[in-house]
Amino acid sequence: MKHELPYEIENKCLLTLEEARAQLAHVERKLLAGPKAEDEVERDMLKARIAQLEAALAAH
Repeated sequence: MKHELPYEIENKCLLTLEEARAQLAHVERKLLAGPKAEDEVERDMLKARIAQLEAALAAH
């Protein structure tokens, strides 16, 4: 099993964080067009994921 170096982990977290933020922006635009329960759930899940990723990056 390959062990990742700290900067490799950080780079992956940053990419994932950027993707999650882009998805969140997309979902929020959809909610502005017309609120739907599934979009609200997706928004809340993305916000939680972003918080997890930010915490992981802060721990490095």
